Amino acid sequence: MKTNILNIATAAAILAVSASCADTWTPPTEQDGQVDLASIELSLDKQITEVQKSSSRAEGDDASADELASYIISVVDASTGATVDSYTYSERPPIVNLRAGDYRIDVESHTLAKTEWERPYYKGVSENFTITGGKITRVKPIVAKLASMAVSVRFDESIAKYLGKDVTVDVTVDSEGAENGTLTYTPEETRKGYFEVPEGACTLVAHFKGTVSGVMTEHETPHVNIAAGQHQIITYRLNSAPIPDHGGTIDPSGGINIDASVEVEEIDENTTVDEDVIKNPSTQRPGTEGGQEPDPGPGPVEPTEAAQFNPSDTSTNLKLDAVNIASEDFGDAIVNINCAEGIANLFVTITGPKEFMTILSELDFVDPFDLASPRAGACKENLDNLELPNGEANIVGKNFVDFNITKFVPMLLIYSGDYNFKLEVTDAKGNKSALDLKFKS
Repeated sequence: MKTNILNIATAAAILAVSASCADTWTPPTEQDGQVDLASIELSLDKQITEVQKSSSRAEGDDASADELASYIISVVDASTGATVDSYTYSERPPIVNLRAGDYRIDVESHTLAKTEWERPYYKGVSENFTITGGKITRVKPIVAKLASMAVSVRFDESIAKYLGKDVTVDVTVDSEGAENGTLTYTPEETRKGYFEVPEGACTLVAHFKGTVSGVMTEHETPHVNIAAGQHQIITYRLNSAPIPDHGGTIDPSGGINIDASVEVEEIDENTTVDEDVIKNPSTQRPGTEGGQEPDPGPGPVEPTEAAQFNPSDTSTNLKLDAVNIASEDFGDAIVNINCAEGIANLFVTITGPKEFMTILSELDFVDPFDLASPRAGACKENLDNLELPNGEANIVGKNFVDFNITKFVPMLLIYSGDYNFKLEVTDAKGNKSALDLKFKS
């Protein structure tokens, strides 16, 4: 960690300042003690907590005296939690008289708001200290850390050029019993938004709405495991059903499948995250500049399918091309995957009601996972418990694999709503195939 500790004054400086402020300083009584605020060592820890798949961490530049000057220093009664007094860091008195007892010092960059643009909220809390009559107490160094959550919204190049001018993404931190603010992002928005993260179970909800290649589209995605100190980067991309480049629009009856993933980048708070942000996506079809219609050309080349998907012989109720109604007696839910060239990767993405996503988080299923190489720990263990084949030996190079979620279907009855199991197969030659296995309960 890279920090800059600011030694504000020595003991000699305290005495000098106290003498100059003799007209406002009140000597302590026998029952009072004093806390030395002038010598407080305050530093900022600008690390961004790793989120989801990344293990990188970012360090910020050293904090300057000017940056810390407006920070709020509060003396707090440790037994009651009541604030005794508050000062700005630059205008705090050198010495404060306090009744004997236990106290702490709270430090805040500013008063926390539900949401705000480009204004990270830092907070630090000192160790408790005891005031004794007739003695001066010094406070141990305080480190202030990012105590709000940063959120950036990006649009991958696969979708950016098809976005209408009406596209917005409303981002909210959803928690029970709390009034939560919302920030609205547009494709041109490059700023980071900052959100208060209340204690307890919280979910970050991103609501995409607007026209994509002329088709009105809505997409709501919950992200769990959020916490203060994180930088959540939500990236939208077109996941399937590609829009043709040679005129026309996507068929609305087929739907637009948008994927909203979360990742983290190695950044610090003094860097604007705009390297991959598409600031001015064009909604004009390529080749139509000046009002001219483009030459339709020969049309796009269809990729080779990597795999075929079929219900198993025993999965008599399972439909691959319609919504399945979950029930206790649904029976087998097994998809036979036939891959002629051998499977290289088999990614699974599970989505459902936000309450269900909390359960998935505990199973470590909330992010896409590759059955060919599942994440170690809870993800791997729960795949084994559900008897889903996984691991290189059971997936890679195989021509036939069963995707068996028979034991998963009863879990869908806990919460009413729509569920989707997205399977994405890549074969040894790089060909891809995808299936959306839909359920409703």
